[in-house]
Amino acid sequence: MNAAPTTLPTEPALTSYLLRHADDSLVHGQRLCEWVARAPRIEDDVALLNIALDHIGHARTLLTTVGEREGRGRSEDDLAFGRSEMEFSNARVFELPNGDFGQTVAKLVCIALWETELFGAWAASDEAVLAEFGSGAERECRYHLKYATTWAARLAGGTQESAERLEKGFAAVWPHLGELLVIDSLVTDLADVGVIPDHARVGAAWTARLYAELAGLGLALPELVAPAGPQGRQGNHLESFTSLLAEMQYLHRAHPGATW
Repeated sequence: MNAAPTTLPTEPALTSYLLRHADDSLVHGQRLCEWVARAPRIEDDVALLNIALDHIGHARTLLTTVGEREGRGRSEDDLAFGRSEMEFSNARVFELPNGDFGQTVAKLVCIALWETELFGAWAASDEAVLAEFGSGAERECRYHLKYATTWAARLAGGTQESAERLEKGFAAVWPHLGELLVIDSLVTDLADVGVIPDHARVGAAWTARLYAELAGLGLALPELVAPAGPQGRQGNHLESFTSLLAEMQYLHRAHPGATW
């Protein structure tokens, strides 16, 4: 990809774009932390926590970058713990409740496929902030994908109950995936000047891999459709996001300025 270097007019837009994906990672990591001490085996307890910590690490890197680029003096903690619900711009699928283990595996498959495609495209960018982050994050997400697809194959080929739980898991996650295919003016404007990768191409590669994975599991689901109305990117979140955010931000809000 031969991208033009970021110019001053695109700076606020790129910062907003990075914040979206920081929010995706932060919320996904926080949701996965709910599995600690609840996973089917201790090995999965550790694996899910490692995946959660990878995403929180991604969020910290991106939030720090956003704080530096926007020039408003906000730290990663300010951005994570000091914003209201409507100020978060993560896609809804990342905040979706875990459900049972089958639903979590289904969600992990979908998200890990998305992130390997997106961050792989970032790694090939001429925009330094994307290339540096994408090259490391994509490698980590390949592990997330291996873990998720291995478990998906086990559940699909296990008992009737395990296969049904996996199928129900994909059915629960599926209605929220279309938001990842939305290409709004922010994405279009940045892609048109070569600052970010072509999201239409990323989305097409992701859906092709996703349908192939489903076929391998013996599952068939409807075509993904981008939603028409406002979603998480516009601050319109699921009802369950309120409690997730309250738990994540409680300590910081209860003891502002405290350090440990």
